[in-house]
Amino acid sequence: MDSTQELYASTRARLCDKSIFLSDLRFIWEMRDPLVWNNNPELFTLLAKRTLKAGEPFWTYDISAQGLLVDNQNLQLKHIQALSLAQSGSTQAANELLKNLVIMGHKDVETLSLLGRTYKDFWVKSSESKEQENYLNLAYKTYLEAFETSEEYYPGINAATLAVFLENLENAKILASRVYDICLKQLESDTSHWLQATLAEASLIFGKVEECKEFYSKACEIADGDAAGLCSIRKQARLLSEKLLGDAYALDECFPVGSIVSFTGHMLDQPGREFPRFPAENEMEVKALIANKLEELDASFGFCAAACGCDILFLEAMLERGGDIHIVLPFADKSFRELSVDVIPNSNWSDRYNTLISKAASVHFVSHDEYSGGSADFEFANDVLIGIANLKKQVLDVPLHALAVWDSKEGGGPGGTEDAIAKWQSCGVEVKIIRLNELVDPTSKKENYPPAQKNAYLGTETKKAVYQDIKAIFFADIVGFSKLTEQDIPLYYEHFLVKAAQLIKKTRYKPIIKNTWGDAVYLVFDSVKDAGSFALDFRSMMDDTDWLGYGLSKDLNVRIGLHAGPVTRYIDPVTEMESCTGYHVSRTARIEPITAEGQIYVSEIFAALASTKDCIGFACDYVGEVQLAKKYGAYRVYLLNNH
Repeated sequence: MDSTQELYASTRARLCDKSIFLSDLRFIWEMRDPLVWNNNPELFTLLAKRTLKAGEPFWTYDISAQGLLVDNQNLQLKHIQALSLAQSGSTQAANELLKNLVIMGHKDVETLSLLGRTYKDFWVKSSESKEQENYLNLAYKTYLEAFETSEEYYPGINAATLAVFLENLENAKILASRVYDICLKQLESDTSHWLQATLAEASLIFGKVEECKEFYSKACEIADGDAAGLCSIRKQARLLSEKLLGDAYALDECFPVGSIVSFTGHMLDQPGREFPRFPAENEMEVKALIANKLEELDASFGFCAAACGCDILFLEAMLERGGDIHIVLPFADKSFRELSVDVIPNSNWSDRYNTLISKAASVHFVSHDEYSGGSADFEFANDVLIGIANLKKQVLDVPLHALAVWDSKEGGGPGGTEDAIAKWQSCGVEVKIIRLNELVDPTSKKENYPPAQKNAYLGTETKKAVYQDIKAIFFADIVGFSKLTEQDIPLYYEHFLVKAAQLIKKTRYKPIIKNTWGDAVYLVFDSVKDAGSFALDFRSMMDDTDWLGYGLSKDLNVRIGLHAGPVTRYIDPVTEMESCTGYHVSRTARIEPITAEGQIYVSEIFAALASTKDCIGFACDYVGEVQLAKKYGAYRVYLLNNH
């Protein structure tokens, strides 16, 4: 066996090892050998199945997309990609993918069943009665076709449950009976939680509630870490339970699916702190209190920064209970270590930080730039932390809690623990608080400490920037501008730019800064809601205008990129106008060039913030991890559409 074959065999063995962490899977993915993976597409499938089960549909989509570049005829990878889109909320994209497969002649049970699932999702999401009726019938017919041609229990039970909602209980019971018999015959050979869940649904249709509960409980017992699968089963149980029992949550006791916990807390007291807040001698006591709260909240997924002190204690406690940890850092690793980790002389906090980074299911950098000074980076990281956790909540449909370790002292300023608590509460999230002032006497002055070290929370001087502010950023590029002739240019300025100016003037979503370079429009907004809503109006203006009637090309189009973050605001000495610059402005400018023509792409940060705000008019659907322009690296982007 040569070295390539050995590497393939060892990689395959690790991907099949059910005991390894998500962080191990991420390491395998990031360190993959292209030669090995490109010659063995099954590795993409194995990994994608693992990440999908773990409730990581966004990552799964990226894996399947890379796998399909290697083997574009791989039907299993296409099914996985469609399911990852559906689980991440991108129902329309999943539906289009599956309809195309059917058109190409793929009428197998998996394709039809997944297509039925998308119609069912449309039915659940729709608010108009005619649309609901249409999607419900489409879902039923698609599942029924899959069942009648395969006799597989999965599409059969879905057809039976949909018959319940079509008010045809007699037909539902006939289908459920057929499915029940199929499942009983397979009980010895099929030990999956899906079969147990199917028996539960059939029992519920028969009115056998206690038997239903037994089957659901058994499904959860043998689910083998399939968090996403259990959430899907529970979602179906709630729909059916509401219809048949009059209570959507009557069966929730059968589903111990856990919860998401977003965390904030104080750093450990550093040498030189005059009055104690979180002294080292209280470390183990605080960790025990955190662990107790996590048990109380049934925490399965933890989101947090990783500063020395409470953050690290929380992350360690999550791992010790077998949960997944997701780390959100405000800026580049080097700066974060210097400001928030390596601050206690002769301690092991740095080693503990390294261990947590290596075991994290994901590490999100709000910015890959160095610390800019001041509180804006930390303040924005608090916004993103709750947003990223909320995206996870939307995927898994599990409770989202907030937990804080706080000294109850007000006036901490932007970016601190008090600020994070206030942000969570403004999003309607209840915050559980462990109060340090009940453990530590804040008036007991500490003597004989060496001189204080400066860090992010104790006396770091802000760099002399003009000032920083958190804003949403809009870049639009006019597709086709470079092909305009000298005769076209005056028409373009007279009609296109005038229309753009009129829209900006009359819109409810006012930009605070505006600029143009002829072929591009640059705007800055106070909020993601304003930026997203204006972007949709801008695209509608492009679509609804007869450019040919103005003497311009009918193909005139637009690409729009949106992002958000702390920006440096200043008065430009040359133009004497206010403007913005900085890392996040550059990041937005890199998103726009990779946007599909006529579409609006937003960053994951924008999507996360939008998920926690009152952004009722639009939705962000996952596109995938794409390579940004000018070698800015890979970035997760979402498609913005009307909701």
